[in-house]
Amino acid sequence: MEKLQGHAIKNQDLLIASGTVSARGSEGMSAVDDDMQAAVDVGPDLRTRDRELTEIAKSIAELAELFKDLGALVIDQGTLLDSVEYNIEQTSVHVAEAVKELDIATTYQKNTGRRKCIFLLLLIIFGLIMVLIFKPRRHSAAPAAPPSVSPPAAATNPIDQ
Repeated sequence: MEKLQGHAIKNQDLLIASGTVSARGSEGMSAVDDDMQAAVDVGPDLRTRDRELTEIAKSIAELAELFKDLGALVIDQGTLLDSVEYNIEQTSVHVAEAVKELDIATTYQKNTGRRKCIFLLLLIIFGLIMVLIFKPRRHSAAPAAPPSVSPPAAATNPIDQ
């Protein structure tokens, strides 16, 4: 309000200095009074507008802060996505290596089964050879009769006689 009155006084001084209004003229004074009254009437409207502009400025500042936060979140999400992408690429590489290792393991497994079979056959052959070597030999001729023992002859018993 004081600013408006100060402007009105400055306007009055300017009008007097320019010669448009004389300091003593009632016509000039009524125009200045009208200007002052209009300035006073505009005061509440200006205060309302000032409050509204202040609220708009606050809203814009809050919106700017939201965009800054959103920008930070976008950067964080981008970093997270880069990390996920890197991990997916590494997983792909590891899966390819695992497939190669599984192929090698399958080959070894097949060879191991064959080797076990061959080893078992060799073990059986070795066992048969050992049995043939240490087995008692049977001759085709009839075996000799075991020595016969004659039955004891009736012995004379001195007591019986």
